[in-house]
Amino acid sequence: SQHADGVLDFTAVAAANQSAEAQVLARLADGSLADDFPAVTDPLRLGIGQSMGGCLTVIQQGQFHCYDGIGVLGFSAIHTNPPSPPGRPQFVAPWIPRDLLDRAPWMVVNAPQLAEAVPEQLSSEESWARMAWGFHYDDVDEAVVRSDMVRDADLPAWASATLPSTTAIACLAPGAVAPEAAAIRSPVLVAMGERDVVADPKGESRAYLSASSVDLFICPRMGHMHNFASTRELFWERIETWAEWVRCAAR
Repeated sequence: SQHADGVLDFTAVAAANQSAEAQVLARLADGSLADDFPAVTDPLRLGIGQSMGGCLTVIQQGQFHCYDGIGVLGFSAIHTNPPSPPGRPQFVAPWIPRDLLDRAPWMVVNAPQLAEAVPEQLSSEESWARMAWGFHYDDVDEAVVRSDMVRDADLPAWASATLPSTTAIACLAPGAVAPEAAAIRSPVLVAMGERDVVADPKGESRAYLSASSVDLFICPRMGHMHNFASTRELFWERIETWAEWVRCAAR
């Protein structure tokens, strides 16, 4: 959907996700989801999201407690911030408080930090290449990186032409999901690439104050775009191993 800024905030998008998932689960339970598909009455419910999806998974679980466990991939419940290549100024994003998202213009609470940020005069080629450093590891094919980072009218099949912009920008404010993260009681897997947008990987467990367990996995030779990395199968296997443990814990 393309709504005006301020409408598709954390709560609205998470509520939409929750409603859709509840309908799917209900149809699974009564066997009406698809022809010749057997009923599934007691599924293991895992919420797994990457980047902004990880943000929304935290929001949804913190508000609705709908999953047996959640995997938060490439998102920080404390501070999400894209990394910069060595020797380059740190990326500074605007921080928009959640309670001001429905107001125009948005209030940027870190305006002094933005004003002090070192300006860089970059060409469009240099700009996407700088962002790509944290999104893709060095061994990813350059054509794949360019296809992901440089979006034009001819989108690749796996790309989305739209996103809830209000939610996307709000994800970058430190502590944006702090209440929901602290309320989660289920097991949590925090997983990310060696280069990713999590400012303090070892500190992530502090955000999940009520969680029954918090697992941390940092995948080698992986950037923020996990499924493009040469080590992606290792990443997927770690998620699968954690999911099997959640199944045991749920019993």
